Amino acid sequence: MKKSSTIYHPIFIVGAGRSGTTLLYNLLAMHEDVCWFSNLTEKRPSWPWLATTHRLVDLPVLGQWMKRQFWQRTRPSLRPSEANRIYHAYVGLDNGRFLSENDLTPQITHRFHHIIQTHLYYTGKTRFLAKQTTNNQHIRLINALFPDARFVHIIRDGRAVAASLARVRWWPHIRVWWLGQTPTDWATAGNDPIELCIRHWQRDVAVILENRHLFADRYLEIRYEELVESPGTTIGQILAFVGLADTAEFRRLLPARLTNMNHKWSHQLSAAQQRTIMQVAANMLAQLGYGVEEVA
Repeated sequence: MKKSSTIYHPIFIVGAGRSGTTLLYNLLAMHEDVCWFSNLTEKRPSWPWLATTHRLVDLPVLGQWMKRQFWQRTRPSLRPSEANRIYHAYVGLDNGRFLSENDLTPQITHRFHHIIQTHLYYTGKTRFLAKQTTNNQHIRLINALFPDARFVHIIRDGRAVAASLARVRWWPHIRVWWLGQTPTDWATAGNDPIELCIRHWQRDVAVILENRHLFADRYLEIRYEELVESPGTTIGQILAFVGLADTAEFRRLLPARLTNMNHKWSHQLSAAQQRTIMQVAANMLAQLGYGVEEVA
């Protein structure tokens, strides 16, 4: 493939954390025409030539095996990365607050464009794909930075998201962008931890929905539940939307079905926690089409 450094219709995955953003990222990262930040280039943003290692996934047999490892709950030595260091330390996107187009600086523009251009060049790919949970809180800035970007928003039942957030190791220690403190701070002040989890889901989803008018013709909304039930159909819809070829090579890598993890929340959450979630988020859950069965 001819080398290119033109950033054409970059693809940004958005959605609340624990909504399936990583799963979607890893599935799309298998496509032969996209490049992404990896666990290797994330560690050394100033060494752009490291992106040449991504060409390993283009090898006929080894590459197909490596790509399937992306979504099979393993941690291969080369894999797509959320790239916290690139976003925060290298590019300069603050992960603790909302950044809009008014916060766009020449340094952010230069660094973000440069790191993507070098990935395109050294991988020989034509399109760039990114997943970062802070894409949500920086969505206006990203839209200003990449006016032809495509946004794919994955939505999941907020009850499942809250239950999942409450159990991941990193959640207690992150600085919640709309709150200005960590979940540990919130709980120490005597607040209900599960309330923060569901409020965070609400805020992440709301900020995307409130700003989608800015890129209405460049915005696609999908559901986690549909993705896991029928990956081929949902991914096909995304490919058509973002303008990627729906090739037999890519189709061979896709799973027929994936495990739907939504069933867990009903037994992971106590009745009291479920009532709290309903008190906070019943309206948004209903708006998005998720059942709000009465909790005893």
